[in-house]
Amino acid sequence: MSEQEQAQPTNPASPSIISTPFPKGPAKKALENKLLTRLTKGELIAKNIITSDTAPNLHHSAKAFERKRTSDALASKLKNRPTADDLMNANIIKGFFFKIRILFKNFQYIGLLLQNLI
Repeated sequence: MSEQEQAQPTNPASPSIISTPFPKGPAKKALENKLLTRLTKGELIAKNIITSDTAPNLHHSAKAFERKRTSDALASKLKNRPTADDLMNANIIKGFFFKIRILFKNFQYIGLLLQNLI
C-alpha cells in the first residue's frame, strides 16, 4: 500500500483532519485572533458558562443526578410537612384568619375566571 493510500480515510463519510484545508490569508488571521482572545477554562467557570471541571460527557449525568437528589429531598420535606389543622392546633396560625385568607384567594381566582369569560 502506498503512502497516499494510507493517508486517505477509509470511510468517505468521515474525512480525516489531514484532508481538511487550513484557512489561509485573512481567515487565518481572524482565526488566530479569536483563539488568542477566547476565555480560559477558569474564566468560563467563573462566568458560569461551564459549571465545573467535569468532563463534558459526565456533566449531563452529574446535573441530572443533582436535580434528582434535590427533587427527592424536596418531596421528602413536603411529605413530612404539617397540615394547616396541625398548625392551627399548635397556635402557629389562627384558624379564622387562615380560612378567610383561603376564601379571599378563591374569590380572586373566581374573579379572574369571570374576567376571562367576559
